[in-house]
Amino acid sequence: MFDPSAMLSGVTAPPVDPADIRAVRKIQLELRTQHKDSQVAIGLSSLETVCSPGADAGAVWYRSALLEMALQHPEFDRWRRGDEVDETLLEMIAKFPFRAIHVESDGSHQLNLREFYEELCKASEGGSTQAR
Repeated sequence: MFDPSAMLSGVTAPPVDPADIRAVRKIQLELRTQHKDSQVAIGLSSLETVCSPGADAGAVWYRSALLEMALQHPEFDRWRRGDEVDETLLEMIAKFPFRAIHVESDGSHQLNLREFYEELCKASEGGSTQAR
């Protein structure tokens, strides 16, 4: 199972099936609707039940979390309509080789998110940027 701390030593987040991210996102949205005034945690064992057989639930969770963080920024608005997320964004978040950059001595780090955004823009130039 993927451990995000491994990224500090140069490991990239393993790719996952976009359908698994979509399934996890559906659960997240349902829980947010049901528990509007509370924070809710989802265990990896619960995620495994909605992911495809053999999926790395840790990697799916990590990439789903990156998607949620990206959607907090207005520059990603062109790839969403309400709660719907464009297929190009899902595919890119599922496959892009995220890696740690600028690792500090305390272990804090940044990801190559600018590179991700630039690649997402390139991928969208040839296709639709409408949410499906």
